Amino acid sequence: MKVVLSTFFIAGVQYSDGVSSILYKGEILLSQKEPNNLIDKYAISIYRNNIKLGYIPRHLNRKLYNIKDILIEVEEYYPDAPPWERILVSVFLEE
Repeated sequence: MKVVLSTFFIAGVQYSDGVSSILYKGEILLSQKEPNNLIDKYAISIYRNNIKLGYIPRHLNRKLYNIKDILIEVEEYYPDAPPWERILVSVFLEE
């Protein structure tokens, strides 16, 4: 069973390594905590195939930081939208 914790647009896409191809609904992305991040010690980055797409938004990352085994799933990809509204994802746990 999938328990959705939050749904949001990936933050910082405009500053990331970029999206080189189309993302697909249902695609699972990876997360990585960044405890040494100088701007936000609770930063959690989001990756696809070793390419950083951006971050979990700051207003959510502290809440999600100490949860083990979160999964991130692409809900929608809007290639023509502004970067901050381009990749809609859900964070969830498998039970």
